[in-house]
Amino acid sequence: MRAKFIVALLVTVGFGGAIPSLLGCGGLEGNAAASVNGTVISKDNVASRIEELRKVYGAMIPTADQGDVFDNFRKETTDQLVREELELQQTKAKKISVSDAEIQTRFQDMADESFLGDVSRLKQDYAAKGLTEEEMNGDVRRAILHEKLMESIGKDIQVTDQEAEDYYDRNRSQYDQPERRQVRQIFTASQSAAMAATRRARAGESFVTLVDELSVDPQASEKKGALGLVTKGQLAPALDQVLWSMQIGEVTDPIKVGEQWYVLTLENTLPANLRTFDQVRNEIKTIYGNQIFSERWRAFVQETYDNASIEYSPDYDPGTKVDLNTTSP
Repeated sequence: MRAKFIVALLVTVGFGGAIPSLLGCGGLEGNAAASVNGTVISKDNVASRIEELRKVYGAMIPTADQGDVFDNFRKETTDQLVREELELQQTKAKKISVSDAEIQTRFQDMADESFLGDVSRLKQDYAAKGLTEEEMNGDVRRAILHEKLMESIGKDIQVTDQEAEDYYDRNRSQYDQPERRQVRQIFTASQSAAMAATRRARAGESFVTLVDELSVDPQASEKKGALGLVTKGQLAPALDQVLWSMQIGEVTDPIKVGEQWYVLTLENTLPANLRTFDQVRNEIKTIYGNQIFSERWRAFVQETYDNASIEYSPDYDPGTKVDLNTTSP
């Protein structure tokens, strides 16, 4: 069963976040791209992963003749393999494993989503991209191991009613939404222009067209006079008093505010939405539980890095990526 509290994953499986710069670099020899607690990730491993990605993503994956672009991608791929190795070591330490039956069940789930339940079509689609069955199984196995590791970190998280109610009280504004009104305005420098706007709008001319023609608002052409969803007390008092007595579709008489004259029209109203704690109890438990899980997962990842011995070969070190956004003078 999947964990109750799961944060959104990256496209690739493995620990997220930057690897600390204090990790060793340059002590490796031969075909080693990186070492994770003594386990070597070879340059061949990196090359194989890049080719696997190229099978799936084609021209989106850089080639060796692209210089710094390819070098950066190779370092990023090494970084990802390091993350996966760290995570694999953690799953072994926690005695987490994935059976062949679980892999086949996941293939069935994937086929149900995209291939009308036909697993053979799913595998044919992978094969058409050049992926071997071993590569397919490896990708799925890593994904399931990742999920199980996350489950092991968050399995005992329980949010009590009191914790949920405290969260509700701290975030009351998210659940108490006052009435809002969708309004559009024309503002002019003269009463006569405002009176013309009112008269023409009430006669049936498009309010948006009148905004373009008559409003002196510098953002008129962009926003077409739209003020968005307005709550009571948000506008100037003279405008606010009129707005909250209007009916949908109504156009106001000219309203003077300072040296400007305004004409408003009410387009829509959204009634107040005041949700009680009982209505949002389960929603809050999920949200707050996810927050607790995220904090616990980040701490777990940081501790794993802090206790790890990681080294990179110079040409594979993600800390030496070239900033491609800078240009020479």
